[in-house]
Amino acid sequence: MENRRHERITAIDYRQYLRARWLVHECCNYDNGQCIVPDEGDGTHAYGRYRNVFLSSAELAELQTELPSLWEQYIERLSEYMESSGKGYKNHAATIRRWANADKKKEEPPARNRDYSVEEGETI
Repeated sequence: MENRRHERITAIDYRQYLRARWLVHECCNYDNGQCIVPDEGDGTHAYGRYRNVFLSSAELAELQTELPSLWEQYIERLSEYMESSGKGYKNHAATIRRWANADKKKEEPPARNRDYSVEEGETI
């Protein structure tokens, strides 16, 4: 039997755990529980309170044009939702657009152009 030296595995305290968790969220994106580091060359930048919303400069500029007064709110909403739920999205710009379109549809009053007029001789 080979004489093996047992190495001690050191544990980290809670403060160190929080720092490590912050670093992972700073540098990574999540997709179905998997941590994905964005490519350095793709020009993405981390946004949102938790630095977990990744957008390229072009995507950010498009969102600023499409949602001039709301883009920051949607980035924060997405950042908070992903942090609290643990859910990830493949394309953050597309998710923000989808949420904005859904919110816009909720604000529109339902179309009620019903005509209840009756011609003479018709039955109701």
